[in-house]
Amino acid sequence: MIVTSMKAWPAQESAFHPVIRQALAFLAQNDFQDFVPGKIDLIPGRLFCLLQEMDSVPFGEARPESHRQFIDIQYLISGHERMGVSRVESGLHTVVDDRTPQQDIMFWQVEKEEIQVTLTPGMFAIFFPQDIHRPCCHPQSGGVNHLRKAVVKIDRALLEETV
Repeated sequence: MIVTSMKAWPAQESAFHPVIRQALAFLAQNDFQDFVPGKIDLIPGRLFCLLQEMDSVPFGEARPESHRQFIDIQYLISGHERMGVSRVESGLHTVVDDRTPQQDIMFWQVEKEEIQVTLTPGMFAIFFPQDIHRPCCHPQSGGVNHLRKAVVKIDRALLEETV
């Protein structure tokens, strides 16, 4: 997992894989205010953005998830979002609903060793296949928050191809 912001990204850009830089450049070049929620293909089926709007939920009601095939870049456009994060390899968590490969999502029972991060507008988190994440939770300082976010999905095979 990587958590940072668009303000910090230019100084960090060279540390990222070219495909991740392509995805982040797309996010940086768009303010998304006039975009309708939905899917935006950058490389059809392999690199795309899901523009989403939803209300946050209580932390205990959000379902921890992970993906095998896709890396997530979750970029918060508006609202305040708390996320839980834990690691698959800890061996402490149990898959309770495996929807791979059709939907590339697994839901987990996570009881312990979960850290929490809060995103504010302009921040993003990158989740790799070994990162279990619990997105869209109420911020600690309040109740329901309306969230607008762009989730870029990157087929991890793109990172393995010759640049």
